Amino acid sequence: MKVIHWLIEEIKKVWILSFFFIICFSYIFIILDLFLKTYAIDIYGISKVVIGGLIAAKAVLILDKTPLINWCERFPRYIHLLYKTLIYSLGVVLFGVVEGLIHAYSESHQWKEAFEIFIASKNLNSFIATHLSIGVVFFIYSILSEIEKKFGQGWIGKFFLSSPDNAQ
Repeated sequence: MKVIHWLIEEIKKVWILSFFFIICFSYIFIILDLFLKTYAIDIYGISKVVIGGLIAAKAVLILDKTPLINWCERFPRYIHLLYKTLIYSLGVVLFGVVEGLIHAYSESHQWKEAFEIFIASKNLNSFIATHLSIGVVFFIYSILSEIEKKFGQGWIGKFFLSSPDNAQ
């Protein structure tokens, strides 16, 4: 029975965090799509947004339990927040590069050529804009997780989903 309870709690954590990341990544996707429509370029990738949100949620939950991510906990909170954001963002960049290289390798079957295909297929400005936006999402997540630590589990949900107190 403990295993089932643990599994339900894990699914709930992943689902809530996935929902947050899917909403944020969808916003980034829509903004990029609108900018690219200016040049009559259509992009399709909402499935990548959903999968990215699920992967980001699970990766963040795992990383939050490691000593690596909590290394700066003894420093002032802003340093810890920036450090966590940097680690999460570097993870996304690394994951994206590995994914792109594997995709290019499946086309060429040679690593050197795969690297050249990967570099040629990337627009540096779009890459930087996307990853800066994702970094902001991770920064917001880090702030919200610190607030949860300070005020208790479920505090943010209660704050945003309940009626405001009548001030009288």
